[in-house]
Amino acid sequence: MTRQMDSLVVFVILLALCLVLIGHYYPRLPDPLASHFGRDGTPDGWMSKASFLDFALTLLGIFSLLFVGLRFWLRKIPVSLINLPHRDYWLAPERREATLEFIARHLMWFGSATLALFADMFHQTFRVNLGQAGHLEHPVLTLVVYLVAIFSLLLVLLVKFGRRPDPAITS
Repeated sequence: MTRQMDSLVVFVILLALCLVLIGHYYPRLPDPLASHFGRDGTPDGWMSKASFLDFALTLLGIFSLLFVGLRFWLRKIPVSLINLPHRDYWLAPERREATLEFIARHLMWFGSATLALFADMFHQTFRVNLGQAGHLEHPVLTLVVYLVAIFSLLLVLLVKFGRRPDPAITS
């Protein structure tokens, strides 16, 4: 299995996890249900079960199409539209495929981090609505872990593409 396929497999597993969570908890959820929470994690906004289901599935659909679509569409984007440091070097014909594969793989990791965030927030929301918790249990931790993951992925991209290529190679 290629490295790019690994990131796609993780993405699909996390998408499936989100769908399983929704499918498992949805029949047991109250109507209406808490759908918005204050800074302290206590519910302060509600919506109907049907609206919540529509919202959750739409959110998952949009993000899945965005990340998977970008992964496949990336190779069709004209080089002139790709904003990348040292673009001429990284997207030269001999490096283009490897560069785009690296970017596509990292896009899927960004998507996977986002789906992991959704899965955890859905789970916390369902626990509150089922009376298993009085408030969101660790929303700040969830957000911090997500931001660390995103910044780590950005750092990898910056390190890889931000370094100046050897001038002898680029000529």
